[in-house]
Amino acid sequence: MKKDRCMVSYENKIKNFADQIKGKKILDVGCGNGNYTAMFAHDDNKVVGVDINDFRQKKFIKNFRFVKYKGKKLPFKNQEFDIVVSFDVVEHVENDVFFIGEIYRVLRKGGDIYLATPNRTRLSNLLMSIAGKPVKYPYVLSDGGRLGEVVHLREYVGKELAKLLLKKKFLNINVELFWFGLRGRVNCGFRRPIIKSLAQYLFIKARK
Repeated sequence: MKKDRCMVSYENKIKNFADQIKGKKILDVGCGNGNYTAMFAHDDNKVVGVDINDFRQKKFIKNFRFVKYKGKKLPFKNQEFDIVVSFDVVEHVENDVFFIGEIYRVLRKGGDIYLATPNRTRLSNLLMSIAGKPVKYPYVLSDGGRLGEVVHLREYVGKELAKLLLKKKFLNINVELFWFGLRGRVNCGFRRPIIKSLAQYLFIKARK
């Protein structure tokens, strides 16, 4: 079976960012199976992953410290981390304003937040709408599997996500539209979106 080209590019992008980080204390909110979290475990980085359950694959268990939490208040002191990352999580949380506020709270002054989330106006969603089957939220992607039910309570466009971070006083907000194409059987696309508004993902970086 061919690898999902979008996810290969997505993972490479996160790894390229992670490779630049050295000697930092890093929190991954919603660490899942630990594959992205483990990318930061190098060059004296102290890495912590949090999630509502321990979904880590065995091969990643030694790479970082895991902390279980209830999905609301993060179990850490104020200004404890240099960098907070979160990949494919914000679209799942009930209160996204509180979620971003908690990340702001645990970040040190001058610390960075780095998020990724699906773009609501991505090409596949447009085609679904044209076919008379527009995506409606909550959007159930999976009702089982290792991570349990997977539901997008909402999705964003870049301006909405930037506004969310601005509301919580983040600075230097930069939204990057990433990857263009179709997944699944088509499995074809480009890292740099031909039409930005139809990109698959939003990557957003900001500073406290």
